[in-house]
Amino acid sequence: MMREMRRQDRKLEREEIQEILKNGEYGILATVTNDDKPYSIPLSYALDEENRVIYMHCSADGGQKIDNLLLHPEACFTVVSQTELMPEKFATKYWSANVFGTVAIIEEGPEKQKGIEAILRKYSPEHVEKGLKYIEGAIHKIYVLRLEIREATGKARKK
Repeated sequence: MMREMRRQDRKLEREEIQEILKNGEYGILATVTNDDKPYSIPLSYALDEENRVIYMHCSADGGQKIDNLLLHPEACFTVVSQTELMPEKFATKYWSANVFGTVAIIEEGPEKQKGIEAILRKYSPEHVEKGLKYIEGAIHKIYVLRLEIREATGKARKK
């Protein structure tokens, strides 16, 4: 169970967390290796608010994150946005969200298509038609990762 946030004055409401997750440029997926070491990697992603999931993608050739998820599907996904350095205050303004849940590896089927299309629509909304053609030729080379959101927290330093 997660510990209560220490700085309650910086705690974000659910709607604010959703905005961060919806609009963030990228997120960092944190997993655990087979020898219990932490591992994290930045990834493009798309939020499916209705189903409370985050979609990411990766190569079907596998790699460290797939190895980790096969052994330990529990993960944390972090998005930080609206950062501004405040050197004179020895601080940083920021908005952040942490999502905790289980990651499933989607190797085929309609949800794989749904997930990769959600990512396409987020990052290339002006090029959807061209992107769909690209996906058609490359879909066999990727996996889609689905993080089912069990818990989400958010924190910000606004001043």
